[in-house]
Amino acid sequence: MNTLGKAAMSWLLALSTLVVFYASLYVVIHIWYPAGLDPARFRLHFIHFTFIYILWMLIFFIHGVFDAKFLRTPRNIILNIVSAMTINLVIAVAYFYFQPNLTLTPRRFLLLHIVFTFVTIVLWLLIVRYILAERLVEHLYVLSVGDDTPNLVGELEQYRFMGIRIVGIIDYADLDQLKVLTETQLVIPDTQHMSPDLLQRLYALRSHSVVLHNYRTLYETLARKVYLTSLNEAWFLENVSYRTRRFYNFFKRAIDMSVGIIGLILLAVVYYPVAMLIKFSSHGPILFKQPRVGQYGTIFTVYKFRTMASEGNPGNTWTTLGDKRITPVGAFLRRARLDELPQVINLVRGNMSLVGPRPEQAHIVDQLRNDIPFYDERHMVKPGVTGWGQLNVYARSVADSAAKLQYDLYYIKYNSLLFDLEIILKTIYHVLTSRDN
Repeated sequence: MNTLGKAAMSWLLALSTLVVFYASLYVVIHIWYPAGLDPARFRLHFIHFTFIYILWMLIFFIHGVFDAKFLRTPRNIILNIVSAMTINLVIAVAYFYFQPNLTLTPRRFLLLHIVFTFVTIVLWLLIVRYILAERLVEHLYVLSVGDDTPNLVGELEQYRFMGIRIVGIIDYADLDQLKVLTETQLVIPDTQHMSPDLLQRLYALRSHSVVLHNYRTLYETLARKVYLTSLNEAWFLENVSYRTRRFYNFFKRAIDMSVGIIGLILLAVVYYPVAMLIKFSSHGPILFKQPRVGQYGTIFTVYKFRTMASEGNPGNTWTTLGDKRITPVGAFLRRARLDELPQVINLVRGNMSLVGPRPEQAHIVDQLRNDIPFYDERHMVKPGVTGWGQLNVYARSVADSAAKLQYDLYYIKYNSLLFDLEIILKTIYHVLTSRDN
């Protein structure tokens, strides 16, 4: 699926979901009111449910329903729609039952509408998944890029659920075979490393309707992360803008300050109850303060509620799964994401943003910049309380950090206010559902 195809699929999922909402409303009205509704009463239903559907679409968005990855498995579809429609039911109940003087009180009608919508949405998405997997298959050949070709093929094969099929690896000497095949698509490496002869041969394929895909661009489109292997300086010069974006930076800072001020008020409310829990459960300070690497490599102090026992220099190494240093109270704070709340101090001070790569400890950064090429590029933007990398990978090792860097570099390449909003909404979903990476 090419870039336009992926975008078109997202719009198809969004628009068809909205159509299902209204179609379900229409059907349920005729089921519940066999005699029909007068125009004024029907219009009243339409207006109030339109407000609800706007909120429902937002819930579906943060659940990732409009992302083609959502269709990976039937189980993933069903479980996420159950979660989304449960939240949507709460929203609808709150809308209808907490408004004074509202003449429309649907009660059992609303429950029927939720059930009917759930069944219809699940069936529709399963049909879309079947069509994607079996009817809109795109057959790709991969031009050999050396020793990394098997790894690239393995990465692309993960997206079979999006209609991607790797049907063969083509060597330079076998390019002419593509001329006799119909609707052929070829994945090629970066053209700047190609010989003039190879470029001419690829150029000649255009007259035979061969569609060429740059392997990095295709991978980014499918995975929403950067293909890290063989990344070079030219990629950064061509794909990352280093100019000052005054409009974006102004609004991003305004959002950070607004959230920071609101967060400080919330911190003042919960500080003493949380402080008592921490103090009674283990010895040590309430707040955990630690130097971290910020934008352009500057060092700043990050603030968190302490979640580990104070013995043994807590926090000076990666946190492992089931880490014994984490106290029972700390485990609760981490699940509820309350341990991150003091970082609103960093937001107000301006050494962190709401969205950006996670700031790491200086000695870990020293190790990672030696082990992972271009690791320091993530420091070109301000670190964040949440981020695209944090949503997708929890780094517990060098390998995890390399995987997270793929997402961090993707964010740096495509960062925008809309992308920031997507990350914030998905972070809220992760917090409310207590999802871990």
